[in-house]
Amino acid sequence: MGDLTVAGYDFEFYETGTMSVTAGQKAFTGTGTAWKIRGCEGALVIVSGAGAVNFVSTLSTDAAGEFRTAWTGPTLANAQYTMWLPSAVAATALSNHQRLAEIIASIQNAQPENANLTALAGLGGDAETLVRFLANGSFDLVKTSDIGIQDPKGTLAKFAALTLAARQLFQTDENGALKAVALASNKALATDENKDVQQIDLGTLGRALLALAVGTNAQYMQGDGTLQAKTGLPVSTATQTALNAKANLTGANFTGDVNTTGSMNPKNGLSTGGIGQGKIYFYNNGNAYVGEIGVSVNTGFGNSIGFYNNVAGNWAFNNSMSVSGSITGGSKSFEIDHPTDIYNKDLVFMSTEAPMAGVEFWGTVRLIDGVAEVDLDAASNLSPGTFAALTQRAIPLRPNNLDGNADVRAGHIIDGKFTIYANDPTCSDEVSWHVKAERGDSFIKSHPRCDPQTGLLIPEHEKEDV
Repeated sequence: MGDLTVAGYDFEFYETGTMSVTAGQKAFTGTGTAWKIRGCEGALVIVSGAGAVNFVSTLSTDAAGEFRTAWTGPTLANAQYTMWLPSAVAATALSNHQRLAEIIASIQNAQPENANLTALAGLGGDAETLVRFLANGSFDLVKTSDIGIQDPKGTLAKFAALTLAARQLFQTDENGALKAVALASNKALATDENKDVQQIDLGTLGRALLALAVGTNAQYMQGDGTLQAKTGLPVSTATQTALNAKANLTGANFTGDVNTTGSMNPKNGLSTGGIGQGKIYFYNNGNAYVGEIGVSVNTGFGNSIGFYNNVAGNWAFNNSMSVSGSITGGSKSFEIDHPTDIYNKDLVFMSTEAPMAGVEFWGTVRLIDGVAEVDLDAASNLSPGTFAALTQRAIPLRPNNLDGNADVRAGHIIDGKFTIYANDPTCSDEVSWHVKAERGDSFIKSHPRCDPQTGLLIPEHEKEDV
């Protein structure tokens, strides 16, 4: 901005950058200009090589505005120009002179006495003052130093001397001078040892912390900047060691569930139950329930232990199973590798059933002179007297002649022995025999489904209440 004195008044001019105008249009634009900041509204505009002038009416930005009237010169782009702008003092003086001219013109046509003239006559002039017309129709004097924007410390001048750029902030240095600081992406503002602004890196976690709107005491923040529930906090090595020590204490009690990802290895038995019915539950590797063992399982009675498997599974024992009590089931069978095709087939046999606790014996014997005695203990590799102690109501089935046509029959069983007779006293044929009996031992008499006196099976029973 330059200065010029014309007819006793100071004028300022501004010619930074270039101007573009369009013939017949009020609008104009600039490049590298700061018209609005410099207060160029009302300025007289002279465009180089245009042969026309105009006055600035309004400014929308530092680089755009409108003339008072349409531009009468040619269309020019990025042309040199000059904006002449009276200083604040000159502008006020011109305004007052214009008002005085209006007053003088009115005096020429006024009555002999004029209030404005009387008011002016009452003012006492002074150096460096201007006449100011007040809203109530009176006048006063104003010092020229009081007109315009006051900048006694030069702060506005310091701002005016700066060149603005996108995304900046301003700071004063140790001498109070203004300086611009350009902002960078994804940085946080801090101060260095000299209290000057500096920009530091701000990572994902830092941005997440600054952007955090709300949280609770039941949450914590992970390294990825997300809020997590405290219930998901990992256990430190030290804490886990302490917990292990607690769990190893003799007689340690856990009031809640105990979950393990490894095996549980009881060294001296595993107790379950007490407050509730003791049970052990089983899940597959998909965490799906498959079965359980426990008190009242599958029985409904608090003094029994049952096994339960869901409909898609079964209980499998790869080796022998010994049961000192009885085994009761819906059916009994065996399943083995097929004797003639062990790699491709299984062989399944079902057990025969009867309404009695039956046992069977069979074998062969050769007749001598039409007679043969069968010792059931010896024929079955049993100790003497075993058959008689084990069975009751034994009956021999009709023997079968394996070699000839001689008719054969069996006599009564006495003390575990019976005799086979042929109708031919010279017969020496081999004969097969078959004996069936019911158990009469003390164990069968203690079975809950048998008569305790006779040991005979009681096949029908009323259902028990659960």
